[in-house]
Amino acid sequence: MQHACHWPGCEVETPPSLFMCRPHWHALPRALRRAVWDAYRKGQERDKDPSREYVAAARAALDWALGAVLTGAGPAMSQRTVIVGTGHKGAQALRTLARLRPGDVLRLVREPANAFDRDAVAVYAGPQHLGYVPRQHNAGLARTLDDDPASLVAVLTAEAIVSDGKVRFAPKIEIRDRLDDLLTRSADA
Repeated sequence: MQHACHWPGCEVETPPSLFMCRPHWHALPRALRRAVWDAYRKGQERDKDPSREYVAAARAALDWALGAVLTGAGPAMSQRTVIVGTGHKGAQALRTLARLRPGDVLRLVREPANAFDRDAVAVYAGPQHLGYVPRQHNAGLARTLDDDPASLVAVLTAEAIVSDGKVRFAPKIEIRDRLDDLLTRSADA
């Protein structure tokens, strides 16, 4: 059983025991994350009986998230797409994809000198080049990345995983803005 992340506007499926998807969880201030985590009781998602402390901490986190979205200080959704061209990146790219899980944060890198597409936006997991954002989705992203190379990230979605647990050949991603600091934080989690 899954539920949608509680971040306003986010539809990323997460396990019921998690309050938010990984990128949005790490977008919360550490004190709010700690308060939610400290008040969480294992099994409360099954018996639907969270403590008053948990409800208060969750409300505080949601209030902060809503304020961040409304003021533009927090991450805002951009678009959903897929990674294309992974099959051309070799066996190491496929092995890297197989290790990824929903919520993993991927890096977007502009390739203005790309011989096939001057608006090319490459997708990386660490140092591994996985493929590209499809041409029909990359022009606006390219301009944004040209203005601020760290302004966008991609997050692997639950739809990227097929029933046997393997990553799809063209895994689905969600591109989000203002999450550049999550690359470092997600590696630390």
